[in-house]
Amino acid sequence: MIKEIKKEYMKKVLIVSWYFAPCSRMGAKRYGLMCKYFEENGYEPYIIAAPASLTSDGAEYDLEVPIPIEHIFEVEVNKDKMYFTLLMLKCFSILKLYSRTIEPMHFWYRNVKNAIDLQQLEKMQFDLVIGTYGPMANLFAARYLSKKLKCKYIIDIRDLISGYNEKLPQGYRWTSKLDYILEKLSLYFADGIVTVNSKLTKDMRRRYPRKKVFTVYNGWDGEQITQGISEEKYLYFAGILYEYMLDSLCLLFKALKAVNEKKDIRMMIRCVGGQAVKVKQIVRKMKMQDIVSCLPVVSEKIVAEERKKAYINVVFNSIHKEDFESMVAIPGKTYEYMHESAPVLAITLCDSKLAKLLQYTDKGKGIATEHEIVNFILEADGKYKGNQNVLKFSRRYQTNRLCRFMDYILNYE
Repeated sequence: MIKEIKKEYMKKVLIVSWYFAPCSRMGAKRYGLMCKYFEENGYEPYIIAAPASLTSDGAEYDLEVPIPIEHIFEVEVNKDKMYFTLLMLKCFSILKLYSRTIEPMHFWYRNVKNAIDLQQLEKMQFDLVIGTYGPMANLFAARYLSKKLKCKYIIDIRDLISGYNEKLPQGYRWTSKLDYILEKLSLYFADGIVTVNSKLTKDMRRRYPRKKVFTVYNGWDGEQITQGISEEKYLYFAGILYEYMLDSLCLLFKALKAVNEKKDIRMMIRCVGGQAVKVKQIVRKMKMQDIVSCLPVVSEKIVAEERKKAYINVVFNSIHKEDFESMVAIPGKTYEYMHESAPVLAITLCDSKLAKLLQYTDKGKGIATEHEIVNFILEADGKYKGNQNVLKFSRRYQTNRLCRFMDYILNYE
């Protein structure tokens, strides 16, 4: 039984996150789901975020808001300055420059400075500030607020800020040095760094050997589901598909076509974002219309029901070794699948971090050959129920770890 902590004894944490509930994007889910477990760990959370209407990118607005509305400070974007930044980015493209730190949301930092009532925040006596990346504006705002509120701050990083290795057009790569400089300036004064996976933690420890760096995984929320699979067997995917995942999608479609020569197993896809049109084009080109259903975006509740009844849940990653980032990244979708009954099929190389996670939890397999995928689909029934390691990736467990790290930072001199 979790011991209740009286509010007067709780520490207060101010989280700067461009993404937040009710937007159901993965970036919004990280703290949008963890925040509801903060109080049982001795922290009262407050959020500075952009309006959900600016951050959805096609996602629904149906994620439950986990904290009182009065704890959320929404800060609008100065659209005139945003348009100026878009023009600047267009010039960057012409000049063959590429940057992850200079972006349309950059001026949101200025809006935070102008919109936030510092006197009000000072009276609230915050113990800690968290700045989440991305976008970069969150880090600038977190450092500013930490200084003004005279408290410590930590940086939460979901993706590489600099040092990325994906293919860029010739002439672009040198500009990652600009990102490295801005990253150093942003992280130099932070009291701690939190990342979403162990590889990113190793990278940060190597770059910043004097910093305290800790891993807090994205996790699954709710209870473990032990039954619910539909009689009609189908593979299921709902979420964002990125360009680098399309080869994996085509590989799965080839395997699924071979599977249907033996068994009637179909697939449902609800694609969010810019790749939805391309997915439909691939389905038509490969003549998969009778096997694959491309469905519109729906609420998180409907997705959860469909996912619960799936025969196999699918997660996509790169199948090319040169895509270094994909080899070490674990899509947040993977953790959401862990408490479902269905096995997880990851289209990824067998030595990727994603494949190793599925092996560690016995929730599925990461594979990248047509023959192996066909065998997995035909033989997955009743297998890959998961082991005790699945419990380590619940949101409640991971939130407890984050709060203990915050305790450590606050007590560290």
